[in-house]
Amino acid sequence: MKALLLISITLVAMCNSHKAYSQIPAADSLGMVMIIDPADQTMGVGDLDFKANTSVIYKAVFILNDTITTAKFHVKLGSAAGLADYLNKSFLFDQNGAFGDGTAYERKGRVVYLSLGTYAGISSYVLNLNVENINGQMTSSLSTTHTN
Repeated sequence: MKALLLISITLVAMCNSHKAYSQIPAADSLGMVMIIDPADQTMGVGDLDFKANTSVIYKAVFILNDTITTAKFHVKLGSAAGLADYLNKSFLFDQNGAFGDGTAYERKGRVVYLSLGTYAGISSYVLNLNVENINGQMTSSLSTTHTN
């Protein structure tokens, strides 16, 4: 049986200026789900520790506060803050489906699910999500990290 690991959520909401944030951000509650790839052969039954070459599917989940003016989601997945060495991609709002690069987008009500791909050997990551509105302004910036 393959293991499922839900990473605890660390939420950082920032505004684009140094002024007090007076608007409700477009998104909140960013989380990451890590699922052992069904084809992975590195994990034994009952084994909860990822090996250096364990193949893991990464999925981001977040809740939208604004479904009217949201245009895009900019996602960076990197080995450290500010890096996008695993993934740097923009998703168009409500363009559901799987894409040829191993990513996918799905929205159910206010909840958005982004499949970010399958990676092996990741022990730590930083996931950054920026929400862009229809006027081209960034309305939310969320981040979550995981370190083994």
